[in-house]
Amino acid sequence: MAPSPRSAHSHWFLSLATALGGVVLALALGQYHLRTLEREDDRALADTAQRYGQVLLARLEASARVVRAMQTLLSLEPDLDAEAFRRRVEALRVPQNFPGLQAVGYAPRERDPDTGALHYRYTLVTPLKGNERLIGLDIATQPANLASLELARDTDEPVMSEPFTLVQHDRPGEQSDGVVIRLPLYAGGLPSPTELQSRRAQELGSIVVSFRVSSLVGASLEAAIDQDRGYELQIRDADQPEGAAPIYSSVLDGVGAAGDPDRPAATTEVGFGGQVWQVRLLPNAQWYADSRREAYVVGGGGVVAALLLAGWITALLRTRERAQRLAEQLASRVRDSEQRFRRLSDLLPTATLVVRRDDGGIEYINHAGRQLLALEAEDPPGSIDRFGLKRQTLADSARIDEDERTVELQALDGRSFQAVWRCAPLGGAGDGADHWLLLLDDATERLQLTAQLRYQASHDALTGLLNRREFDARLRRACAGTLAGLERAVLVYLDIDQFKLINDTCGHAAGDQLLANVGEQLRSEAGERSQVARLGGDEFGLLLAETRPEAFRARAQDLLDSIAATPFLWQGRGFALTASIGAVAFDAADRPDPAELLAIADTACYLAKEAGRNRVMVHNEDEQVSHRRRNEMDWVQRIREALAEDRFCLYFQELRPLGRQVGAPPHFELLVRMRDRSGAMVPPGAFIPAAERFGVMPEVDRWVVRTALARFESLHPQGGEIGLCSINLSGATMGDESFPGFLLAELARAELAPDKLCFEITETSAVSNFNQASALIGALRQLGCKVALDDFGAGMSSFAYLKNLPVDYLKIDGSFIRDLVNDELSQSIVAAITKVGHQVGTGVIAEFVGSEEAIDLLREMGVDYAQGFGVHVPEIIPAHASLSSDLP
Repeated sequence: MAPSPRSAHSHWFLSLATALGGVVLALALGQYHLRTLEREDDRALADTAQRYGQVLLARLEASARVVRAMQTLLSLEPDLDAEAFRRRVEALRVPQNFPGLQAVGYAPRERDPDTGALHYRYTLVTPLKGNERLIGLDIATQPANLASLELARDTDEPVMSEPFTLVQHDRPGEQSDGVVIRLPLYAGGLPSPTELQSRRAQELGSIVVSFRVSSLVGASLEAAIDQDRGYELQIRDADQPEGAAPIYSSVLDGVGAAGDPDRPAATTEVGFGGQVWQVRLLPNAQWYADSRREAYVVGGGGVVAALLLAGWITALLRTRERAQRLAEQLASRVRDSEQRFRRLSDLLPTATLVVRRDDGGIEYINHAGRQLLALEAEDPPGSIDRFGLKRQTLADSARIDEDERTVELQALDGRSFQAVWRCAPLGGAGDGADHWLLLLDDATERLQLTAQLRYQASHDALTGLLNRREFDARLRRACAGTLAGLERAVLVYLDIDQFKLINDTCGHAAGDQLLANVGEQLRSEAGERSQVARLGGDEFGLLLAETRPEAFRARAQDLLDSIAATPFLWQGRGFALTASIGAVAFDAADRPDPAELLAIADTACYLAKEAGRNRVMVHNEDEQVSHRRRNEMDWVQRIREALAEDRFCLYFQELRPLGRQVGAPPHFELLVRMRDRSGAMVPPGAFIPAAERFGVMPEVDRWVVRTALARFESLHPQGGEIGLCSINLSGATMGDESFPGFLLAELARAELAPDKLCFEITETSAVSNFNQASALIGALRQLGCKVALDDFGAGMSSFAYLKNLPVDYLKIDGSFIRDLVNDELSQSIVAAITKVGHQVGTGVIAEFVGSEEAIDLLREMGVDYAQGFGVHVPEIIPAHASLSSDLP
């Protein structure tokens, strides 16, 4: 029976409905499949971008630790020169660990005295080669860099600059991928100040480390990039305009990132040091091609299936097969990504661990981690508990962003070490993470080095006591009431009596041993609550927690008795020791000035020595003596005022040649004098001792040198040629390492030959400060100047030291000349000094010559020059003769 039209229509309608339904279903399945694959690809792209962001952040944080290490180093040694700075950077192995390093530098904070403007000019840069243009470069002229410097100063946190073109690579077309990480340096050492105003007030300068981004992070990121899928990796500054060139760009497989306009790039942000960088993965046109092709096949198969059931079933099976293949590809891609992560982490110098949250088991540990924890290649990692890390500790750290701790761990070989570690959740967000990523750095050597440097910076190398700098710091804290147990205390200034006698007689090794012995005695006698320091030379300082006069006097006397009761033995010889003590009590509630307290204690010690040594002198004990001492201190201000008002003047006294020098151009000595404000001449014995005692004499010495050289042609009244001009130098100037440079500059300014000048230093100062005197004499003679040893014969070991002091003239002390005519012993001494002087090649000058009889006798002995009132009465230099008319 033929089918009815209705049945045919029904079949047709059913066929049509089946076909239409099949087409609709096929298209829906294809679209669903496409969205599923695209989501998976988007997720994989986003995970990859986030992983690269973590690698970039780890590298930047490692770079910041370099800057923090330099901040620690310069806080302990703020006065490093360029060579010492270079050695410290090399010791940290910064160039080896960070191939992108361009320079490590330091720019001190300076204020222009005229305009008040701040400057930060680079003074220390290493490596110097290729960075010469950085020396003197002022950060204050660069607004962006200055802003990052001020942010680092106010927060004491690493601050990273915006990307810029490096000074070392400023050729046209050069990529602007330079970046600077900086930290401040504060006065007062570590720890850094916590208050904002204190940080700004105590800022000393800025520590800078610059890197090339492409070199710093390029190799590490490219080692992890999935090269089976073509895309472009970019690192951009979040504040850059969209069209600006990226900081770093890597195009893989030779395929440019033409991009799919329908799909956005995967982006993750990395915040560090005040800057935000974007890690962006840009998919190219091939990224989603496979997914769309498969979706089209599914849809086409659905249409065919609607027409032919077998074709539809076949297409369905093919779609299922392809889905399985895609799943296998995705799983393979995950495995490949994990392998790349492992290869990347094995290249990192930081120990990297992946730890399960539930039981603390270690699922992965890189090569650096195995070395750090002494794991052999075949050893299973085990649990974190076996190395001294607890899961609860990890959990606490994971809840704190940017947390960094120092913990003590123990490797499998039994070695304990200090580690700096960071912990971050993996596999989820917040507390929902099922794994932790743990980073460990062995900080044992760095911490030990820091502790050693801190100890060396605060302790005297010879005695092991506190050094002057640390003692001053603790005295300031005691005066401020912040040094526990010493809010009320006594400051003691102790000086060993006749130390130089032992030092000169037995040598410096004996002197060093003596100082070490006394230091140990003081440490033992003072007690645990006290502070004991070597202030320099044979001077010691103590802070004793005792203010009652009777109790303190007993303790001070115990110190003296202990020293006196322990004779110093050296190579079979014994020396009795005594010391002098000056002391002042203080109460922190009175807010005393530390410098003033130290000066008072020093003055009291000086008075104890003047009173006969081996005694204790407490401030205000003797008002009459203290008053005289204060009067001497008043001279310091008077001398400074005279220098400022140009009330010093020069006299000259000629020397008479007694031998072959007769007829030569005149040789004379300059004498400095001072006028008071009324115009009256002040005797040199009134102001020179105070100037020497309180450290003002070097300023007077420089005034004499500067004035003499500027007016050299007018020093002699007749205006004739000057053979030699002698200038006295104080003992304090001998210790001034900058004096030779100052003299050289003045000679160049005056266009004067150095051989016209002779500088006189006393024998007593030379013997007391032999190393400094020897260095100064060598420097002066290297410049071409002459040197005379004044007051020769008054010291304890004149002839012994004469062999090692290459001077040009000996000036025989006047005590042997005054009674020369009538004293045969003086004649013998003068003759002996003259003979020895000529044997070592020096000229001999007799001073304090008062008569022609003495001159004739000196000529017979072979003395070369005579000086004194019997030869020439000092006269004022003509240029200063009218000074009194200008005075009120």
